[in-house]
Amino acid sequence: MKFTSIKKRILIRIFFSCVGLLVLSALTERYIASTFLQYLFKIAFLLIYIKLVDASFNKRVLKPIYFLNKIAEQLAENNLSGKVELNTGDEFTILDNNINHMIENLRRILQEN
Repeated sequence: MKFTSIKKRILIRIFFSCVGLLVLSALTERYIASTFLQYLFKIAFLLIYIKLVDASFNKRVLKPIYFLNKIAEQLAENNLSGKVELNTGDEFTILDNNINHMIENLRRILQEN
């Protein structure tokens, strides 16, 4: 399975988002005569951009972290029945595999004793 780093994905999205904002900004300057409306549209585009970046960050970074934290809390309470299933194709998938391996090793050690 090929992995793409979270950092690379975020940087690519930010780059294309900035290009999109520049294009929209140029279009507003070309087709809207009023300077006030131009600034109003630019502010609206910027707010939409910030909201999209926030939503993307929450989905791609924070959601897997919250999920991994929930599994870690279960492990801290000696509950080894959990299993991590993150198929994000990035560093979280690697961490997923390592945590599952650790859980299996803990189960095996506890069964031996």
